[in-house]
Amino acid sequence: MALVGPLLVLLAIGGMDLGRVNADSTTLASEARGGLRAGVVSVAADMGNVIRLEADPNIPNTAATWGAAAPGSVEDCSITATSCGDPGGCAIGSAFWTTAGTPIRCFSVNYCTSSGSPKTCGALSTWGTHLPAGHAAGVVLVVKVVARYRPLSAMLQPFLSGGYMYSQQTLYGAPLY
Repeated sequence: MALVGPLLVLLAIGGMDLGRVNADSTTLASEARGGLRAGVVSVAADMGNVIRLEADPNIPNTAATWGAAAPGSVEDCSITATSCGDPGGCAIGSAFWTTAGTPIRCFSVNYCTSSGSPKTCGALSTWGTHLPAGHAAGVVLVVKVVARYRPLSAMLQPFLSGGYMYSQQTLYGAPLY
């Protein structure tokens, strides 16, 4: 009986963690949708800036939040950049999460060729790659946004990848140009 109380507290905190991730999923979807919308309308769009500005106002547009994909960084995704977001595809455990301080958000852009539905991509290009100007027909833009969360209870950290929880949104769209 003495174990029931602590177990209930642990379950409640775990529920709050999952609720926080679920509540933030709409923000992630908005970020990915904004970046995809900018990318399918114009090859000159700064998808990274749109993704970062679509974020919740409580998520700062800084290097502490976005790591190497922050404004003015090498993976910024500006109009003149050839790279766009994390070249590792924001993979859990990739160098992005370990070498850029402690970022809580990551985005990456990719493209692929498709002969049918946009969600049936053939081979993907390298993550972190801008859609090339003058691309061939059937090219599909892929935008991925990943969020990282530290759980409220330190008791949950040993059960998680690197002590963090992750959530992601990946969207596909055909360019209009």
